[in-house]
Amino acid sequence: MNNSFISGVGTISGGEYDNVSISGTGNVDGNIKANEVKISGVGNFKGTVEAASLKVSGVGKFSNGVKCKTIFVSGVAKMDHDLTADSITVNGTIHISGDVNTDILMIDTKESYFKNIYGDCINIKSFKKTKIDEIEATNVSLYNVKANRVSGSKVEILGYSYVDVVEFSESLKLHDTCTIGKIIKL
Repeated sequence: MNNSFISGVGTISGGEYDNVSISGTGNVDGNIKANEVKISGVGNFKGTVEAASLKVSGVGKFSNGVKCKTIFVSGVAKMDHDLTADSITVNGTIHISGDVNTDILMIDTKESYFKNIYGDCINIKSFKKTKIDEIEATNVSLYNVKANRVSGSKVEILGYSYVDVVEFSESLKLHDTCTIGKIIKL
């Protein structure tokens, strides 16, 4: 497979690649399938993205679905549709308008937004309030989040979090600075 590198301003029409790297300003007009996608500049993806690894240290905008094994964001990522990944690590900012399906989600962010998160191990630490509509996971640990509903086996909510409804089946740990609307033991 070919590699595609944009180090200035350029456009990729889509296709299958081994590596895609954008260190300038790049547009990807079609669906892309790659082993690794790296964005250290500004990348605008108009089609779907399938990759073993996605790394965003610049700004990445994804207009359609993203499916990867691992995702690492230290910059800014905006996704307009669903995100599916085995492992997601965010040390930057992420905004996802679609659903997130993942085994492991580790976030240490200033501020982010998620519609719905479904997974096994979800850990979100936010300096400002990260907004989430719904979380369903086996293990959930949250710090400074605002959520409508959180459901899990083991749930831990810390910081100045606000959650409308918390559902848990095994254990629940709440910090006294949290505001919880309703607690349901499953």
